[in-house]
Amino acid sequence: LSHCEAGLSSCLQFQETQIHTIWYTWPQFAQKHAQFIWNRLARMDRLAWFSNYQLIPFKPTMLESLPDTYDWIYLWIPFSDYSNPSMIGRWGNFLKAHLSRGSVACVAGPSVLGENLQKEGFQIVHAAAGDSMPTFRIHRTILPNGWLNPDLWIWVIQHL
Repeated sequence: LSHCEAGLSSCLQFQETQIHTIWYTWPQFAQKHAQFIWNRLARMDRLAWFSNYQLIPFKPTMLESLPDTYDWIYLWIPFSDYSNPSMIGRWGNFLKAHLSRGSVACVAGPSVLGENLQKEGFQIVHAAAGDSMPTFRIHRTILPNGWLNPDLWIWVIQHL
């Protein structure tokens, strides 16, 4: 799970066999979610599972230096990377190297990422512009003056 602090709680599974590695950018959100995880596990009487949740501060060098592969990745590419083709390429390479074959990822990023994902050999299961998603439309009714990056796209991809 990467750069998805706002929507993290909906991505977590509370099962003994699930291991979660969570990269965060904002410590305030990491602390909030660590407390959420703790409370949820305490209510389930499963605090022993807390070690299955790793919260790690994100550094760009992590895109190349991790040896692990994952069965599921939820990735929100930072808006600051949208206009940087080199960073978009790094994110695509990261997904190819770290998403296990046959596994699925949900990726939020710029429209150009779709071409990169196809070139990297991913099957695009679903793609939609961010402003067409129901979640974002709901936010717009709550925050009518809110702004959404017009280049935001959401993909569900599978590593073949």
